[in-house]
Amino acid sequence: MSHVRILPNPSANANDDADGWTELYERVIEKLKRHGVAASSPQVGEVFPDFSLPDTTGCYLSLHALYSDGPVVLSFQRGLWCPYCSHELATWAEVLPLLDDAGVKLVIVAGEVGDRAVSLQQLVGGNAVMLCDVDHGAALATGLAFHVEEEMKERYRAFGLDLGAIYASDGWFLPVPATYVIDAGGTVRYAHADADFRARADPRDVAALAVALR
Repeated sequence: MSHVRILPNPSANANDDADGWTELYERVIEKLKRHGVAASSPQVGEVFPDFSLPDTTGCYLSLHALYSDGPVVLSFQRGLWCPYCSHELATWAEVLPLLDDAGVKLVIVAGEVGDRAVSLQQLVGGNAVMLCDVDHGAALATGLAFHVEEEMKERYRAFGLDLGAIYASDGWFLPVPATYVIDAGGTVRYAHADADFRARADPRDVAALAVALR
């Protein structure tokens, strides 16, 4: 299955890396991989651990209930503040009609809450389900979250990103973006979780695989 790699600079001018974002990212990613971040996340053939999270209206939904009547594409995202996630989510919006027509649910999990969560769901549109991973509980439970170290904190703050305000939490955790296709029995049929948060599964390929399970 193909993957996409999104431009690594979060600044307004993605062609200008004078601030050294790429170098910083490479150091951070190398350390995450060395420590096995995301290595213990659910694998193909395993049953995905159940969880229950609130949607944008505050209604709690369990993963089990979401896949009980057909395949689910489960997408863990950092949020709209992340340019890589925004790019991926815009691509999901393009392929969502294919999923909707086939009766496959797209379930997005992100730590953003309130109006930020609503904006994320509106970007994707359609019948996408947005679940608010308060304090990154589901991401932590599935091995997809890591603590942001001081150097990255300072760079984000200097760039004007306050993750405490974005996530309504001062824990300074971030999820590893990940994509899963889960069948009606809860078994993972496709998994992509890479500590290099710039590398994403191509939604078009994932959608085709999920629809084929219907």
